[in-house]
Amino acid sequence: MRLAAIDVGSNSVHMLVADVSRDGHIEVVDRVKEMVRLGRRSFTTGRLTEESMDLAVRALKNFGRLLKVRKVHKIHAVATSAVREAKNRAGFIERIREETGIEVEVISGEEEARLMRTPNHGSQVAYNAQIAVDSKHKLIAAFELTNEGNDERQLYPMAVEVRQALEVESLTVVADTGYSNGEQGEQCAEDGIVAVVPRPITVNPKGKDLFTREAFAYDATNDNYRCPAGRTLSCFKVSQTEKNRVFRTFACTDCRLKAQCTKAAHRSIVRSFHEDARQAMDDRAKADPGWMKLRLGLVEHPFGVIKWMMGNPGFLVRGLVKAKSELALGVLGFNLKRTMAILGVPGMLKALAAGAA
Repeated sequence: MRLAAIDVGSNSVHMLVADVSRDGHIEVVDRVKEMVRLGRRSFTTGRLTEESMDLAVRALKNFGRLLKVRKVHKIHAVATSAVREAKNRAGFIERIREETGIEVEVISGEEEARLMRTPNHGSQVAYNAQIAVDSKHKLIAAFELTNEGNDERQLYPMAVEVRQALEVESLTVVADTGYSNGEQGEQCAEDGIVAVVPRPITVNPKGKDLFTREAFAYDATNDNYRCPAGRTLSCFKVSQTEKNRVFRTFACTDCRLKAQCTKAAHRSIVRSFHEDARQAMDDRAKADPGWMKLRLGLVEHPFGVIKWMMGNPGFLVRGLVKAKSELALGVLGFNLKRTMAILGVPGMLKALAAGAA
């Protein structure tokens, strides 16, 4: 059976189309996403903007056309915090139904929280907090709370948010390996944002003693890879769904290094469509190790202070919007402490008095 899942989120609208077999095996057929920013002003005004609703409906219409092409048997569409908390959500849901034929279910905050892997406590239902810290004053310039289990799709949205907050034209953002995503890096580059993000060290899943991906050199001129034995891996498969290409050589059978390379019949290397952008971010990080030291000092300290202020068990409220409000209080508390450290209490009181006047 072919199924489709649609997530009408606070920042974007996602759709995943997959074939599900009787034994429960899932094979992804298509995965698409469009940025709509439904939550951009709704959290402060309590209403979805006309512009964001237009973008969302347009995205869902595009999804609807794809659903027909893919001949999907069943659709499950849900809306999360931005829609759930908006005063005009009923009209928005009705508009989606009338213009696209898609029935959208608005889910609760408890349903919205997702199971995530945590460093010290296994898997827990949790949220993912994001902050961006200004290197000049060491203040938190932007923050976000998501229910995504990793940071792979957070680099560009956070970079845009912090640039708007700082009101600057040029911006360099530094993030850790969890943000290493070529598509996000490409979006940053297209928007004039310089991203410095090291890629994680790869481990061969077939065995720790086998050659890793780094042992294979890519030749951009001929568009192929060269293996440690000097053989050529050429492109033999392209996946538009996964947005990557697979390179393979059939010269493994009699290779003297095969025991150190693969346990399969042939060795393959997967290259993303956005590999160049990901590599460029990694090259910047390696060219100047000082970037990562700067990130460590800027970001980890605010997180530690906020966790200390929030205490255990962390968030006391449920639902993404409410939890984000609680995070906002923690960010405000940190920025107040930091501002007092910069200006001193008398200086801060003077600045507040001048602002009130």
